[in-house]
Amino acid sequence: MSINESRQFDRVTNGEPADGRVVDNVSVNFGYSASRERSSLSFSANAGTSIRRGGEEGRNNRINAGLGFGWSQRVTEHFQSTLSVNASRNFSRERLTELGIVAPNLESYSAGVSWSTGYQASASTGMSTSLSYRFTDIVNSEAIPGSQIVLDRQPFGNGLTIPTEVGGNVLVRDAQEDVLDILATEGLDGRGNRSQFVSAGFGLGHTLSQRTTIGFNVSTGYRILERGISAGGTSAAGQFYVQRAVGKTSSLNAVYAVTRSLAIVPTTTIQTLSGGYSTSGTEKSISLTLSGGVSHYFAEGAPSQLTPIANLSLAGALTRSTTTSIFYGRQFSAATGFGRTLLSDVAGANLSQQLGARASLGFSVGAAFSTDPLNPFYASNARRASLSFSLRIVGGLSAGTNFSMTDTEYSDLGRETTTRQKIWSFNLSWGTTWH
Repeated sequence: MSINESRQFDRVTNGEPADGRVVDNVSVNFGYSASRERSSLSFSANAGTSIRRGGEEGRNNRINAGLGFGWSQRVTEHFQSTLSVNASRNFSRERLTELGIVAPNLESYSAGVSWSTGYQASASTGMSTSLSYRFTDIVNSEAIPGSQIVLDRQPFGNGLTIPTEVGGNVLVRDAQEDVLDILATEGLDGRGNRSQFVSAGFGLGHTLSQRTTIGFNVSTGYRILERGISAGGTSAAGQFYVQRAVGKTSSLNAVYAVTRSLAIVPTTTIQTLSGGYSTSGTEKSISLTLSGGVSHYFAEGAPSQLTPIANLSLAGALTRSTTTSIFYGRQFSAATGFGRTLLSDVAGANLSQQLGARASLGFSVGAAFSTDPLNPFYASNARRASLSFSLRIVGGLSAGTNFSMTDTEYSDLGRETTTRQKIWSFNLSWGTTWH
């Protein structure tokens, strides 16, 4: 169980002076879990309120609530089933602001259910299946233009990553599960922003030797997106991979992946061939992931495009109390929405310093640059920096503060929008555990 209280001061400017807002958030969270030899059960609930003052919105209150349920059962020695259900009101309310959308008088609802199974057919072969449904509804009082700001992950991620276990499944990801990145790119329609997404996936992995694993994953999804008018479309993805262990903590891999989207016109197909190397647990606790290759982008009725792609992440401890990480990624992003297929470059760095046994200091910077291969007039750029401090006061009581600044530049068909956002927040939380 935990109780959290935070106060946030933010100011958003669009080239003109703007009044700041003060947001108070209070929430109570409760969780329960129980495990037996072959099964596990979990339940979570939260409730709270957000009080906003200032800005063009004036004063308004929001009630936040959520429920979650999870159940996992090992039916036989080789077969396991997992079910999860969740629902929430005003989900991730502040994340829209983090993504660059200033959304006055906004209400949001979401619900989802997912079911996955795993079957170990033999000592060397495993299979998995998955089925999921997600509903999202965002209601706002006016239309709001979008701008892509997802500095810590690839927008419209297609979810094609090598599974860590034999038979691990891969999905056409539902746009970070809450369709927030679609709305961040395409904006909010004042007449409604409702999304439904159902997906299914199958994966198979086989161990050829003690060090070598091969496998494939396929998945498909169908989305209905209502933004004033209703539209629907299908996305599909497939992947074949080979992975070989080199040493105790390192591995090499080769991946061929293809994604195809019928959700927008024209139909788009992205094929990717890449190779990579990863290692962890080496000296000074350094972990490294490095991959590179090429992507071929093709849209019906438009010229095809071939571009290099890359992914780099490096994390490690500089000293016993100082850790750092850097990342860079470049890739085409499959269109799970109805407005953008993006070619994106995303980079950033993080630094964390432990100050004794109770306090820590963090600093991060990031930038994202995106273009649309089908629209030479579209571009969105974002830069962000943040500084945070946290302190464990006593027992389960802790406090912290964070300051962040984000600049965005968005242009489409001659329309240009520049936004600067500053957020300063304080938080106080208390938590406890019963056995």
